[in-house]
Amino acid sequence: GVILNGGLTLHPAIEALVSGLRLRLPIIETGFGTFETASRVAATRGRVTATSHRKIDTALTLMETHVDTVDLLKHLAVPIPSVV
Repeated sequence: GVILNGGLTLHPAIEALVSGLRLRLPIIETGFGTFETASRVAATRGRVTATSHRKIDTALTLMETHVDTVDLLKHLAVPIPSVV
């Protein structure tokens, strides 16, 4: 996504371009300065609950696609239990 901080707004031509391309690109505007905006973003926590099926499916797909879990577990030195 894009965060426009410091009271900046999206130029109408850019807004039309983004709308015309039908991108799933969240764009928000805030009057806060750069540091305050970054601090607030860093403090934000997402919520994934047992009923967040789409979020869970997305997370699993991203992990399977982009993370070498065998290598990750090797680096973490996490023993894999033999009993579930």
